[in-house]
This record gives sequence, C-alpha cells and structure tokens, in this order.
Amino acid sequence: MTPVILPNGVQPVVAAKLVVSGRDHALRLLPELDPGEIVSARVEAMLPDGSYRVMVGGQPMSMKLPSYIAPGDMLELSYVAREPRLTFALNDVVQAASAEAAAPQLSATGRLVAATMLQAGELATPVAVSASAPLLTAPPANGARLSGALAQTLAASGLFYESHQAQWVAGERDLAQISQEPQARLTQGALARDAGTAASTPAAIGLSTTAPTHGSMQTIDPRTVNLVQQQLAALDGARVVLQIEIWPQQWMQWNIDEHQPGSGRDPDRPQSWNTQLRLNLPQLGELKAALSLAGEGVRISLETDSTASAALLRDNSASLRTALAAAGVPATAIAIARHGQA
Repeated sequence: MTPVILPNGVQPVVAAKLVVSGRDHALRLLPELDPGEIVSARVEAMLPDGSYRVMVGGQPMSMKLPSYIAPGDMLELSYVAREPRLTFALNDVVQAASAEAAAPQLSATGRLVAATMLQAGELATPVAVSASAPLLTAPPANGARLSGALAQTLAASGLFYESHQAQWVAGERDLAQISQEPQARLTQGALARDAGTAASTPAAIGLSTTAPTHGSMQTIDPRTVNLVQQQLAALDGARVVLQIEIWPQQWMQWNIDEHQPGSGRDPDRPQSWNTQLRLNLPQLGELKAALSLAGEGVRISLETDSTASAALLRDNSASLRTALAAAGVPATAIAIARHGQA
C-alpha cells in the first residue's frame, strides 16, 4: 500500500504504511487510539520515492507529506482509523529542526513593543510638550530661570512616567507631580468622562490594578504613540527630542543624549551628556547650539545663518566663558561659525 495525501476539509489526511514486517504485529505495538486523539510524530528522513519516514508511537511509518516538511520536524497528527488502512489527519508542524523555527516567540507585549519601535536609522518625531502657556512670559534676563523651567519640563514630559510611578509607590515622589504628566492627564480625562470625576487613585494615574483578561488585545493610546516611541528610543539609544515653546511665539527643539564609553563612532571618548538646541531668535536668526558636558567642562559649538550673527557671538564669547567659569562649568572649547562653514 502506497501512502497518499487526500483532502479532508481543511486538513490533509495522511495514509500511513508501517515500515516493518508483520503488519498485524506492528499495529498491536501502537497505543490504543480513539478517533480524533492527537499524537506527536517525528519526521526521520525523506525516502527515495518522495515519501517520509516518520516515527509514530515508537513505530516507523512511511507517509506522503507536504513538500514544506523537512526531516527533524515534529508533527501533530489526529488519529482517524486503523482500517481499511492506518490513517491520520495532519494538524500542524509544531516544531522544526531549523534554527529559524527554534527561535523564541515574542509575547503579546513584545510584539506590541516591536511594532511600536522605530526602524533602524529612523529618527523619532520630537515630542511637543503640551502646556497651557509658554514656559516663560518673556525672554529671561539670565539663564537660571530658563534652566529651571526646562528641567521641570523634561521631568514632566512623560518620558519617565513609569519610573516616576515606581518612585511614588516607594514613597519617593508626590502623586500631584505625577498627575501632571501626559499619560496621567489622559487617564484622568477618561475617568472624568466615564464617572464624572477623576479621583486621585492608582487607576487615575494610569496604574492598572487588575490584570488584562484572557485574550484581550494590548494597545497603545494613539495620542501617546509618539511619546512611547521616544521612550523606547531613549532606552535603546539614550536620546530624547522635545519641542518646547520657551516664551511666546518662540519654539525650541531640544535634543539630549548620553554617550557611554565604548559605544558609537568614538569609543574612546569618555562619558558625556550632549545637548543640541535649535531655535530662531529675533536678533540672531536661526541658531544651532551643541553642548557636550564631560568631567573636565563643557564644549560648545554655535552655528548661525548669517555672518553678522556669527561675528556678534564671537564678540561676546569672552563673556560666555566668564559666566560658565563662575557657574563652575568651565568651557573647554567654544566654536562659532556660520552654517556650512568649518
């Protein structure tokens, strides 16, 4: 009897031929199976006639199988009948011998993270920090006020929301601070719509007090996708990008990244914090500033869109050095140039 594959609804039916002498004796060696019972089988080899040698219940059999099956695969078979011929329905290939098939499978959360993460080389869209008013009402007379406002804005941007929740649980952070972050405001808004109030409870700041039900779909609020991508990018590359209105009609793009020794294109460079600012000022025009803060001090690179602005910055660079030294952050280098010039 030559084994064949026959259609049986969705699943193929496998007619098996025992590869031992004495068919009745071999059948007695197989376990007593009820119709529909599922058994596992291992594909041992491909035979010269195109069929496969398969071990089922400790007994070698030859079967005609789909061409995508390879030696080493584990099959899931449903027992159909012994007579007039031994027959199984092929359910699935449940384990492959290849390295690709042996690769670990991502959980639902892992698949959600993988789908949300940016692709290699793709830049995250800057997070537009939402606020009812600009950080300052007017350009500051000194930098201390602006630096404090920027530090508070970064802390409340939502990029560190989960770590802030952990600090709150540990009694290290005030609940009122966390409730100002974007994720908490979204949750509070949803509760207010559903219950008419937004109570200050773990649920109100986005802490789930119950596990998701079986089969529930994990999703990300569309309004926070960009923020979550920034969080993942920060974890992956220690870099965040914010878009902030620092005073009325004055927006600034703010990049922050950390360089760890042994990483990137300059592995010998010591650990440093790097900030890039991009803004358009009324008197200087477009300005790009890059600051690199390491143990010995700060390196500054300034680029403007006009020769006159570059000259103005050079004329005042000595004052900048003096101010930095007074603040305890000496300038190790200050480079000023027009865009496109070395």
